[in-house]
Amino acid sequence: MNRRVRRPSSKKISDEGYLRYLKPGALAQLRDSRISARSHRTDLQIQISLCRTPSPSSSPVRAANAQIDGFPCFSGRIYGPRCPQRKKLVAAKSVFFLSSNPSSPTSDSPDSIIDLFSNDILDEMLPKRNLVDFSCLSGCVACESYSVKTTTTTINPPTPTMAEPKTKYDRQLRIWGEQGQAALEKASICLLNCGPTGSETLKNLVLGGIGSITVIDGSKVEVGDLGNNFMVDESSVGKSKAKCVCAFLQELNDAVKAKFIEEYPETLIETNPSFFSQFTLVVATQLVEESMVKLDRICREANVMLIFARSYGLTGFVRVSVKEHTVIESKPDPTRVADEWAKTHGGSLPSTREEKKEFKELIRARMRAMDEDNYKEAVEASFKVFAPRGISSNLQWIINDSRADVDSNSSDFWVMVAALKKIYQAKAEADFFVIEQSVRNILKKIGRDPDSISKTMIKSFCKNARKLTVCRYRLLEDEFNSPVLPELQKYLTDEDYSIAVGFYILLRAVDRFATNYNSFPGQFDGEMDEDISRLKITAVGLLSDLGCNGSTLTEDLINEMCRYGAAELHAVAAFIGGIASQEVIKLITRQFVPMSGTFIFNGIDHKSQLLSL
Repeated sequence: MNRRVRRPSSKKISDEGYLRYLKPGALAQLRDSRISARSHRTDLQIQISLCRTPSPSSSPVRAANAQIDGFPCFSGRIYGPRCPQRKKLVAAKSVFFLSSNPSSPTSDSPDSIIDLFSNDILDEMLPKRNLVDFSCLSGCVACESYSVKTTTTTINPPTPTMAEPKTKYDRQLRIWGEQGQAALEKASICLLNCGPTGSETLKNLVLGGIGSITVIDGSKVEVGDLGNNFMVDESSVGKSKAKCVCAFLQELNDAVKAKFIEEYPETLIETNPSFFSQFTLVVATQLVEESMVKLDRICREANVMLIFARSYGLTGFVRVSVKEHTVIESKPDPTRVADEWAKTHGGSLPSTREEKKEFKELIRARMRAMDEDNYKEAVEASFKVFAPRGISSNLQWIINDSRADVDSNSSDFWVMVAALKKIYQAKAEADFFVIEQSVRNILKKIGRDPDSISKTMIKSFCKNARKLTVCRYRLLEDEFNSPVLPELQKYLTDEDYSIAVGFYILLRAVDRFATNYNSFPGQFDGEMDEDISRLKITAVGLLSDLGCNGSTLTEDLINEMCRYGAAELHAVAAFIGGIASQEVIKLITRQFVPMSGTFIFNGIDHKSQLLSL
């Protein structure tokens, strides 16, 4: 990791003193105009690397005396932040410069620079730093790289380092593994509308190493965008929003392929529906209901995964729309409390009514506050651990014990455990072989390449066979026109869900409002009272169309919706974008179970709820 260089002392520059830290291009300025080095003090951070080439004849590398710009140099270089080689570098903890002039080494001439590495870097890179001669330097101003002279010395070859993608994505690889990361890197994502919600969604995916992105937006950057979108700045005003956002996103990860199309998504949906078939997944943000319904049909027919996301004032929603989604690695919720119960009850799970009640009380006892939703959900889902599952955790622990690797001194018990372990392993291998052969035969029978499904995939399937999941999602048009009425009525009368379902209804009502009045409620201050009345009538009409005659929404909620004025607040957009990108990763990696239903965020009470309609 780079560190800022210590501020050097202000004494006269000499071969033993520190030169002020230089800006990119400062070397050229010094050579051209002999500007005092004092005026170039900045916080620039520089990286270094020894670009050693292993010798074909021997393991240790012999540093040859090469000639670079007339100076004998070892192949070590200092690279500035604009140098294209920067990706390959080892980050220096600190780097300092000394002043020297190769042709006329006087202490007053800052025309050239040599480098002085900090001791920890020398210890890491050069085992015998006393042999290093920092007496001269040659420079390449174009890429801000400088070559350093050293004496000939023997240097051990560098230890092989982890490949860059593994280093860059180390943390997420622990979650979804190399197979999941490979799926992400092959994926092609299309974003419709690159406002705050869309930009935040793509930001998370770009940082995660998604393969390619296409940004579609026909609008220009306005002054108002500067307050809620970090992907544009003052210089972007008046320019294509898609182009600016695309450029900023690419800066976050240059391994991601990025392009933009300056076109309104609604126009593309109407005139070129086949356009979307080229993508792995489409993220549609800030679309009105009519466009959402059309796009949903297009993506279903093209078998393209689709996610809708929208932020509106202090609320927003995310909805996944896929015909069918299968999950092998569903990674179910952890059962830590159940495991602890089993440890104290001889490896068995709750079976009697009394034990089940006691188990629920054990979960509640861990609550620090009565309103902790995750513990409430755990209590409601506690029945899932009651069913017996395969071998007990205690037996699994015994099989995995190191004593199961027996020798002549092992007891009879552990000899039998070793035999049992072999049976389990042999059974697993035999089952895999049977499944694999069956898969190959079925593929051949249906006219597909018998090797089109890899062994890795089949092994993963066998390993997670008890956790397989299939998700199917209703067509958006069906949900909008004929929701599950009992569920909708239950949500409307349930105090815990009343605000969430109220926002769900109002997010649809504002689109009807916009269709009827050519603006969203509350966009113009002078029409606020009239808009409140209009929105109330629109919402009641929508509820009636859905079969909920007589149902109403609270005045406060309607007033809030008008107060929002269709604004995208960055804090809400960032949250909605985070949820949307999380679902994108679930769908692409086929790991974890994507949410089923419409996710509603309630920024008033800081709650998130899922509505299954």
